[in-house]
Amino acid sequence: MENAGNTPQNTNSNIPPISNASNMVPPMLGSNQPTPFGVNLTQTPSVKLDKNNFLLWQNMILPIIRGHNLEGHILGTKLCPPEFVGIQTIGEAGTNVEMIPNPQYTQWMSTDQLLIGWLYSSMTPEIAMRVMGSNSSNQLWSAVKESYGIQNRSRITFLTGELQKSRKGSMSIDQYLNAVKLLADNLEIAGKTIPHSDLITQVLAGLDEEYTPIVVQLNSRETISWGELQSTLMTFESRLEHLNNVKNEVAGININQSSVNFTQRPGYNQSRGYKSNSGGRFSNNGGKVLL
Repeated sequence: MENAGNTPQNTNSNIPPISNASNMVPPMLGSNQPTPFGVNLTQTPSVKLDKNNFLLWQNMILPIIRGHNLEGHILGTKLCPPEFVGIQTIGEAGTNVEMIPNPQYTQWMSTDQLLIGWLYSSMTPEIAMRVMGSNSSNQLWSAVKESYGIQNRSRITFLTGELQKSRKGSMSIDQYLNAVKLLADNLEIAGKTIPHSDLITQVLAGLDEEYTPIVVQLNSRETISWGELQSTLMTFESRLEHLNNVKNEVAGININQSSVNFTQRPGYNQSRGYKSNSGGRFSNNGGKVLL
């Protein structure tokens, strides 16, 4: 006979055990997971974002971000997990769901906030002030691309046009080459690299007609370094200047010789100019009138 005072024991083995919050979270995303930021991301890139170098900056930081598997954060493809998760327990009294903080959310937020700080540290203060206020790395990345990606493309278009219009004109070879090189360097900073052969072609196309002999000679060569181009053109410039000086000296000598010959012509008096040697009624003959 059973004792009525004894509580019956639940022998139903089909009832699942009580769930534990730690069992609901993949181990790799648990709260003890170390931050994905390694030693490299504690240092800012050598080039900071300014209003003229968006593509260069982007090309320098993206490999670092990808290397740490964080590109999904800035692109918005790695979405933020829910802040709380429900833990379901089943017992004799029935099913119970308890909401607890989600460690995946905590880890995601920690990583994303660190990434925001790192991105800000890779910008100049002026740029950081203009895009400040983003709540996620995706918002910050989108703001930067919207503000400076389009502006950078416009700058590339402008600099490319200026490079194509480059002409030596009244500049010296040294000044001309420096001007062309500056445009090419600014284009590279903006993210567009001009091939070396194209840069050489542009330099030669902007020279005056008097440089045609050396242009033909240089165009016949397969390759030429920038330093060799500069040296060759400056040597040719010096040669042209020498020839022009010689021409000017010869022209000056010819002018002086013509002047001497002119003053030695018969009938020319340096103090009074031309006088007639044919005589006449009023020729200067001691004040006498000749008939």
